Amino acid sequence: MISFFVLLAALPARADLYRWIDPETGAIKYSSYPPPWMGDAERERRLPPVEVLRYTPRGAARAPEGDQAIAPLENRRRRLLQELLALPERKDRGRDEIQRQLQAYQLLADELDQLDPRGAAARKAEDYEVMEKLRRRLEVNAR
Repeated sequence: MISFFVLLAALPARADLYRWIDPETGAIKYSSYPPPWMGDAERERRLPPVEVLRYTPRGAARAPEGDQAIAPLENRRRRLLQELLALPERKDRGRDEIQRQLQAYQLLADELDQLDPRGAAARKAEDYEVMEKLRRRLEVNAR
């Protein structure tokens, strides 16, 4: 009986992880449990997005549907980039809104990089150009 418990304890844990940015400290948090606001639509709109890091066994091949999952994420990424560029033009958006958009974008970019590591370099080059434009627009608006 004891050997059964020893064997059970030696098995690797297999659980999804949740990742989010703590709204109070700005620190990135990881947990096997979702943050308290997950599942509450009202609070989810106001608080940072939560990324679910699905467990994938070591050495597991990417599922064929992974390629189909990339296209909608790429479209969403491009839409978020356009929204980011539009934010400095809108006077009704504050610093917090820009920060939330950047966090959402980063979570999406991380997910895409995980699903499609070969496309990461091209996305990063595009990101750099857009972030530079965003920085310049923010500087102009700050004057």
